[in-house]
Amino acid sequence: AWTNLGLVLVRAGKDEEGYAAFAHAVGPAEAHANVGLVQAQEGRRDQARASLQKAIQLQPDLRHAREAMTALDARG
Repeated sequence: AWTNLGLVLVRAGKDEEGYAAFAHAVGPAEAHANVGLVQAQEGRRDQARASLQKAIQLQPDLRHAREAMTALDARG
C-alpha cells in the first residue's frame, strides 16, 4: 500500500510526500531510487538524476539506480 501511495504522490508532483511513503516500504536509498524512476517516467529528467544520485550516494551498490542513471545519461 505504501508503494502504491508513493507512486501516486510522485506522479502528482508531490515528491517529498512520495519519498516518505516509499520510505515506509523500503529503505531510504530504495525510496530515493523509486522517486527517481517515477520522475524519469514522467519526463522530469533533472529531478530524476538528483533523486537517483542521492540513492547511489546512500547505497553505492544499488544496481537499478545505477542502471537508471546510465539510461538517463545515454538519452542526454
